[in-house]
Amino acid sequence: MTWRTAYDDGQVHSFFRRLLITPLLLVALGGACSGGDDGGKSGTAATVPGGGPAAPGPYSFAVTTAAVEPMAPQAPNFPPDVTAAVQASLDAWLANAIVGPLRTGKPSSGLDAVFTEPALLKISGPGPERAAVLEEGRPLSGDVEQERANAKLTLLTAPGGEPVLVTAQIDIVQSVKSGSGAVDVVRGGEMVLVPDRGSWRIDGFDIVAKHDTRAQ
Repeated sequence: MTWRTAYDDGQVHSFFRRLLITPLLLVALGGACSGGDDGGKSGTAATVPGGGPAAPGPYSFAVTTAAVEPMAPQAPNFPPDVTAAVQASLDAWLANAIVGPLRTGKPSSGLDAVFTEPALLKISGPGPERAAVLEEGRPLSGDVEQERANAKLTLLTAPGGEPVLVTAQIDIVQSVKSGSGAVDVVRGGEMVLVPDRGSWRIDGFDIVAKHDTRAQ
């Protein structure tokens, strides 16, 4: 079973590039930009040592790379506090919207803490958007084992170096025992996170979700 959802006409990258060249949108999102473009920069990337910060629990993301797409001549470093805030939101989404429902069969919780209000509206009713980012319905039996949960982050900055938004390329597989076999709950794609109400929240996504059954 596979679901796919799209953000902004199905192209998160298109959304990302338009922000690089549309000052008015940057003002709306970050309140820090009055013009400029990316000047053809490819950005800078740094691999996080050890595959990311130490996991606080069994269900958390490893930030494998953190790259910057600057609108200034010099690319700033990826702020550690932004990395931590983005990972905290992704971890909360993973634990509360994916793993929790799989283990308990109960509805997702705490979504207002990790999604912006427009994104919450998008997933408020049944449809492909909701299915892509939430696990619902009859729970699978057995414990949930995380095989991987990787995130590659790209930060867009304003000309002054202020963080504007982050795209997170995610790759997650949760394995759930089911009878004599197992079900791999797989999600991949991108999420867009923006500063919102003192935190970094998910504002858009282009996610493919599927359940793969396998024998043990």
